[in-house]
Amino acid sequence: KNLYIARATSAAWFASGKVPTSTATENLSAIRELRIVVGDTVHAITNMPVVQQLQAILQNTKGSGAQDEAYTVAKALEMKGAVRTPGQFNVQADMMAKAIIASGGKVGAQDFLSTFKYGRSATLGWSDAFTYKILPTLIQEMKGGGAGGKGGPGNALMSAYSAVVGGTVPQKALKVWQQLGLLDKSKVVWTKTGSAKGLMPGGIAGSDLFQSNPFAWAQTVLAPALTKAGIKSDQGVRQTLQYLFPNLTAGFVMPQLVTQAWKFQRDQKLISGASGLSGYKSLVANDPHMVKAALMAQWNNALTALGITILPALIKGT
Repeated sequence: KNLYIARATSAAWFASGKVPTSTATENLSAIRELRIVVGDTVHAITNMPVVQQLQAILQNTKGSGAQDEAYTVAKALEMKGAVRTPGQFNVQADMMAKAIIASGGKVGAQDFLSTFKYGRSATLGWSDAFTYKILPTLIQEMKGGGAGGKGGPGNALMSAYSAVVGGTVPQKALKVWQQLGLLDKSKVVWTKTGSAKGLMPGGIAGSDLFQSNPFAWAQTVLAPALTKAGIKSDQGVRQTLQYLFPNLTAGFVMPQLVTQAWKFQRDQKLISGASGLSGYKSLVANDPHMVKAALMAQWNNALTALGITILPALIKGT
């Protein structure tokens, strides 16, 4: 609609002043691309300045090859269900930016998007604390397939989710879960002889916590149960976890969540200390690469404005 075209054009020029590393034409392009993510032009216009700041920061962090990084962040947040309001989008984008910056670009927006995609149902329940302060460590550990399989930690966490939340547990593993005291007896499917033969959803203790934060569940529910059962050696823990989670990818990720808390705690501090979107103004003022990017963007804006002023007259004169 003409009204939206006018509003988008006005917003694009206004944002090029507030976000000096952007040009009006780039801002218009960002609005067009964001429409398919957030659902309408109004929200696209509102979110565009944040996306353009994010793009500049991530481009500065990752260097070449990061041209569509901010758009990929937006797509990832859409899959996570975090684009319903501009405020929610801004907060989530800032947290993802901190994780990317803290890793020096080794964890990127595409890694989050892939993890969310293969995490499927599990993704929607992850808390912000898990998504942006624990998941980046798993992404680095399982990036590019290998033991994590396709989709990195997303596939692995979905497999573990199917067991803990969905109750998809092999019958031979049920006795071990029972021995650890982690079964809700009211949700166990029993045989006529009184043996456990299956689980209903939520049949494993702490399944609600697992949905929001698998790391917290591993540390506060599973690890104490293993210790209480006398399973304390690293070898014994790994063997038991492989029995509890026979799926290849889940069997790889769960020992990390249970036995390597120090690694996640270390990375949490780094991520919490990263600047995120709040560092944009400082970078534009002090970082040589950002200063150059801002200068070039504003020069292009000047040329565009000049062209808009002069070209109609030149065309009319021909």
